[in-house]
Amino acid sequence: MHIPDFRTTKYAIWSACERFGILPPDVKPEWDENGAWAQAELIAYDMIKSHDEMDLQISSLRARPQRL
Repeated sequence: MHIPDFRTTKYAIWSACERFGILPPDVKPEWDENGAWAQAELIAYDMIKSHDEMDLQISSLRARPQRL
């Protein structure tokens, strides 16, 4: 897996956890069981992951040959 520029080791760990279907370290299964810091990290990870997926889709579309 390629880690996008400016991503941390924590991003790689959370991404691997997501792939394997397990919770990242210090994250509880229920939203309300998590403290404010863990909730903020979950929101931030989701936003970064969405941004990276959008960039990947845009790159994929640009790589396709244009048909007129």
